[in-house]
Amino acid sequence: MSTGSRAHYLLCRAKKLGLSFLAYNLKRVIHMVRIKKLIAAM
Repeated sequence: MSTGSRAHYLLCRAKKLGLSFLAYNLKRVIHMVRIKKLIAAM
């Protein structure tokens, strides 16, 4: 495995991890907003 392809592989992995991390945070934020709206509606 050459250094170039290894770097490319790591970059792709980092992108996938970053995307899943972003999606996870987005879900949490949406969930928090929903809870706040529920509390406000009570």
